[in-house]
Amino acid sequence: MVNPRPKIRYACALKCVYCGQTRLQKPGSWFVFAQGCPQCDYRYEREAGYFTGASWMIAYPVLALMGLSLSLLFKLVLFPKLPTLVILLLVSLLSLFIAVLLIPYCMSAWMCVDHFLHPLDQNDSYTQPPKH
Repeated sequence: MVNPRPKIRYACALKCVYCGQTRLQKPGSWFVFAQGCPQCDYRYEREAGYFTGASWMIAYPVLALMGLSLSLLFKLVLFPKLPTLVILLLVSLLSLFIAVLLIPYCMSAWMCVDHFLHPLDQNDSYTQPPKH
């Protein structure tokens, strides 16, 4: 198995972070990633539950900053006379919608960061069963 470095541009395109040829998601799914990349023999989910908490480690800070920014933008610039409670409700609903859109991007960003810190090894082969 070649040991290349993961590429952020591939993660942003939701493609395999090594070869950029294979989509990360299963066909027809926004939230579920495929098992691995048949092109470069890389298993996406390195261990059970790999994406469960990891993607949210990226999503929570991004959504918190976005929610704060939108709240300030709405209150100070766009709708200064609108009650604060209404603005918070609007920002909360918008944040939920954006969170759904961001989940696969957060998962691919986590994969890229994790592989910068822990490069591929023989246990990450897609075609062979994991050796845990």
